Amino acid sequence: MSTPRAGALRRRLVEELVAARAIRSPAVRRAFLTVPREAFLSDVAAAEGLEAIYRNDVIVTQVNAAGVPTSSSSQPQLMAAMLERLRVEPGMRILEVGTGTGWNAALLRSLVGPSGEVVSVEVDSEAAARARDALRHSGHEVDVRTADGRTGAPDAGPFDRIIVTASAAELPRAWRDQLRPNGLLEVPLRLGAWAQAVVTLRRDRAHLRSVSTLTGRFMSLRAVDGDGGVPPPAVLAIDADGLGFAAHLAGPALKRMSASARRRALSAVLSDPRRSALTGRVPAWSLGLYLAIEIPDHELVTRLPMIDVGTVTRDGRGLALVRGRWEGGQRPSKPRILAFGDPRAEHRLTAVLEQWERCGRPGPDELRIDVTFRGPTARPVASWAVNKRS
Repeated sequence: MSTPRAGALRRRLVEELVAARAIRSPAVRRAFLTVPREAFLSDVAAAEGLEAIYRNDVIVTQVNAAGVPTSSSSQPQLMAAMLERLRVEPGMRILEVGTGTGWNAALLRSLVGPSGEVVSVEVDSEAAARARDALRHSGHEVDVRTADGRTGAPDAGPFDRIIVTASAAELPRAWRDQLRPNGLLEVPLRLGAWAQAVVTLRRDRAHLRSVSTLTGRFMSLRAVDGDGGVPPPAVLAIDADGLGFAAHLAGPALKRMSASARRRALSAVLSDPRRSALTGRVPAWSLGLYLAIEIPDHELVTRLPMIDVGTVTRDGRGLALVRGRWEGGQRPSKPRILAFGDPRAEHRLTAVLEQWERCGRPGPDELRIDVTFRGPTARPVASWAVNKRS
């Protein structure tokens, strides 16, 4: 049962989400006010208190044997923004892929009302059991199933809306087939080695076409037997002995480089960089998304933990990175260019940045995703709805 203290904290969180424009409609506002997050995170509430539950933060709820997170309660701000773009209405039939704690399923149940239906599919049997109990005890009728989310729920469709709470590089045909014509599918898409965006797609006959895009990142969609939590290693990471993250590089370009070229890249990135700044303040995440999509894999490199993104020469003698607040949503910042060693990488990165400028600095709102199925899965095709300036 919710307490007055929990209610006050819930109202404060909702006010924060309204101020951030993540909550825009009365229906989503009412759902966040009436569905208690602590009912789905009772262990966290007992250990850390209600204040921890009602911070606008991700809460990790499960890790694998290697200590890698495999399940979580997503950031409330991102959840609210996703629900707004999903445009859920009373009486709709909803499929959720990735039940997690069950909180999002309860929010969906609140939005569809007594005449609607929510089916939620969770690959992890223990997580599904916990969510099922929490939903029942909190009074939310949701059909929670333990299954591979990639198969959906074929016996319960078609659905008006499908929402996926784990990232995918390819989309299963089953999701499209279980979606009504003109229905909406919302899914975090991995669009490259580093890029990820939450895309809302509309079913247009046999195709899926994007109608809106959010910045955000999710754990990877898992198969029934997968340990998961993150995508299978798509990049090669290298470290200098004893230097830790100070020299941690990753990126698909490193997979194509020789061992000696990788060592040269490490040596270069530990040197003093040439520094320059982009003109004006820009939404860093928009630029980061553009760079990660437009820089070819054979050139793309990132540096942790700052998540700088940029280019590297194949011989490892030069790197050029853009540093910005990539996890800061669309808040403007002043990204900087850091160039190391051979200037060829800097010239290449500069060319991509000039292209971004000519296109009018496109961000998520200008990103277009199309999905055409010719088999059991399809890879999204990204493009930019922009007019290049001369």
